[in-house]
Amino acid sequence: MRVWELLKRLNRSQGMTMLITTHYMDEADFLCDRVAIVDHGALIAMDTPENLKRSVPEGTLVEASFVNVPDGWMDRLERLPGIRNLARVDTETVHFRTENGSKAITGLVELAVREGVELASIAVKPTTLDDVFVHFTGHVLDRSQGAPEGRRKEVA
Repeated sequence: MRVWELLKRLNRSQGMTMLITTHYMDEADFLCDRVAIVDHGALIAMDTPENLKRSVPEGTLVEASFVNVPDGWMDRLERLPGIRNLARVDTETVHFRTENGSKAITGLVELAVREGVELASIAVKPTTLDDVFVHFTGHVLDRSQGAPEGRRKEVA
């Protein structure tokens, strides 16, 4: 982080333009005014980090955990407006995508109250540049192998 702060300070105080190449999208998000998504030598997308994140139609990721989940709970959740790609993480936890987080969460809380289901936790995870990369390329980079160009891992 100290290097990131130094680079950011140089950019701002000296008006210095920097070209940074990285496989770490959080690094690009923090340091860069403009980001280019390049996949196998082809320019896939380029814009500000915020505009790139807004371009992902899947929207915000929400994860919610419940206590006392009744039969048919998933069916009820699927009918809530604004909830897409609903998936069960475990017996009492789900995640879904939404373009309107406040509306989807309000509906989720109201349903839980009506049904007597305790909401144990809820986490809202905004779209990241990793999500942008997956959206535009169809795969994630597996950085665990240490390959300079990253290894492809297809998204199911």
